[in-house]
Parts: sequence; C-alpha cells; structure tokens
Amino acid sequence: MRNNQWIFFSFLLVAVSGCGGDGSFSSTGGVKTQESGISATKPSGNPSVDCENFWKSEVGSNPKGMVKRYENSITQTANPSAARRFEEMEQVIESNDDLILIYKTNRTIRVFYNDYIESCKSILSRGGTIVPIINVGQGSGATILERRDERISVKAGSYDCEYIKSKVNVISSGNSMESIEVLSEQWVSKNTPSKVVIKSIMLTPMGPGNVQTLVRELVEFSLR
Repeated sequence: MRNNQWIFFSFLLVAVSGCGGDGSFSSTGGVKTQESGISATKPSGNPSVDCENFWKSEVGSNPKGMVKRYENSITQTANPSAARRFEEMEQVIESNDDLILIYKTNRTIRVFYNDYIESCKSILSRGGTIVPIINVGQGSGATILERRDERISVKAGSYDCEYIKSKVNVISSGNSMESIEVLSEQWVSKNTPSKVVIKSIMLTPMGPGNVQTLVRELVEFSLR
C-alpha cells in the first residue's frame, strides 16, 4: 500500500484571480488587508524574475500569525468502512524573505527561499505551471483543466471563489519516491486578508481499483 503521508511545497497558481467572501474573518495587531496581486499576473518568461515574484506573493499570502482550521474527511473506494473525519489547525509561525514556517496539527512545514526558488525554476524550465498545493506533498508541476468563478458556503462563511481544477504530479514520501498524478479541485478566496483555500478536494490513486478522496473545508480563519 502506498504511503499516504506527504511533504509539500506550497506554490501559488499562475494567473489565478481570487474571490471575495463574506465569512467571519477577524484581524488584530494592525494587519493590513490586502490582495495578492502576483497571482493575477502572467509569468514574464524569465524564471528568475517569476520565481522571485512567486516567493514574495507566497510570503504575503502566509502572514505571520495567520491561523486556519479545516474539517477534513478521507474516504477510499476499496474500503468505505475506513472513512474518517478530523479537524486540522494551521498556524504561520514565521514568514519572511528567507523562510515560511507553518505549524500543523501533526507536523511542521518549512519552506526555505533557496529551495523554493530552485524548485520553481525547475518546474518552469520544463514548461510546468506553479499551482497552489492543497494539502501536503511535493509538487512537480500541474495541468489546469478548468477554471471558473463560483460561490460556495462552508462553516466559515460564504465566499465568491475561483474554482480551479488541475492534474498535479506529486512525489510520495514512501521509499520508492514515485511520482503520482493527483486530481485537485480548489476554491480560492479573494478580497480576504490573505488568499485562502476555502475548500479543496484531492483524488489520489492508492493502487488498482482504489482511490483516496480527501476533502478539506474551512471552519475558522483569523490573523493574530
């Protein structure tokens, strides 16, 4: 059975426009509300410039003190009785020119500037697209299948979002380090203090006749 744990770089989608919501967002400490403009900017064709801009956008979209809480559900077609639900917290501990450090319920994600830039350039040089990663995994490029504006409601509120459907190649953290094609669906916010994935669905092949479905929905969001 494939190892279903992932370690993941978080890249913003090239040319995503965000979406606006009326959910209950709270902000303290003088954090400035902003839109992340780079996600609406097409790449220049210069990987060095583009990746630098993507990094700056990623830092801006993950401000220090941001806290999100998601309700997750996992099901597998080969074993429906193994379905489970759980909540997961995410808190940005540090976000600066050199490092993004995010604490999750059961793990810590560290994204270093140099690693990010190197991976970004590698993806762009192969003609790949930088996408926002919806869970934890190491992205190696994506193909966008569909994009549209859509309003959705979750426990955190109702939001006008851009829906993005894509195929993403990820590398499993098992011993084989195999590349797996994952189907990703995301609803990404706009006009909120920071771009936020409001809802996501991730379909991962787990073996012959078995697909794992991970659904994440935003329950709470705050900036501290």
